[in-house]
Amino acid sequence: MKASAFRAMLSWGPLVAVGQRSYGLYLWHWPAIVLLVVAVDADPAAVRAGAALLSFSPAAGLHRWFAEPARPSP
Repeated sequence: MKASAFRAMLSWGPLVAVGQRSYGLYLWHWPAIVLLVVAVDADPAAVRAGAALLSFSPAAGLHRWFAEPARPSP
C-alpha cells in the first residue's frame, strides 16, 4: 500500500471523527458495557456492541464541551 493511499484512508472523515473522540470513547465504553450487561437480559455480545455504539453520544459531548474549548487557538 502506497503512503498516499494510507494517508487518504486515515484522512477519511468518519475515521478522523472517531480519532478525535477516541479518548471520550475510551472513558465511556466500559461503564456503558458493564451497566447494560447487568441491566439488560439479552445476548451479551449484542449488549456490548450496543453499549459501545451508545458511548459515541457522551464521547461527542465530552469532545465538544471539554476538549475543544481546552484546545488553544491557532
